[in-house]
Parts: sequence; structure tokens; C-alpha cells
Amino acid sequence: TYRQKSQAYAWLFCYYVYMSNVLSIISTFIIPLLFTLSFVVFLWGLFLYVIAGGHDEHLREEGKVLLLYGFVVFVVVVLITWLFSGMG
Repeated sequence: TYRQKSQAYAWLFCYYVYMSNVLSIISTFIIPLLFTLSFVVFLWGLFLYVIAGGHDEHLREEGKVLLLYGFVVFVVVVLITWLFSGMG
């Protein structure tokens, strides 16, 4: 009936508004936060690898791992941003 269709459309509209709000929060707050964190981790790994780990092999290895983590998170965030830009 007409009433059931209108209720279904209302539910669909509410779901659309909810998902657009969720995507807005992700693109406004979470993505920039992940960019910042990945950059800080990358810089800290670079510092450990180049400066602090001069002769300490353990610090150099920790720096390599942090460099890798920072780079991987950065690439993942760029891919997520690319996907979200295609959805809008």
C-alpha cells in the first residue's frame, strides 16, 4: 500500500542522512588525525634510525619498523581518502 511505501522511503532517507553524517565525521576528524599520526610516527622512526640509533642496532631496528608503520598507515589513509572522494 501507499503507507508502507512511504514508510520504506522515510526509512531509506533516514539511513542516507545517517550515513552522510558518519562519512562527514570520518572525513572531517578521523582522516586528518590519521594523517597526522602517521606523519609523527614516520618522523619519530626517522629520528630513531638516523640520529638516536647511531651505533645502537636495537634503536636502528626500531626506527626501521616505525618508518614502515608510518608509511603503511599513510598509504592506507590516502587510499581511504581516494575512495571517499569517489563516493561524494
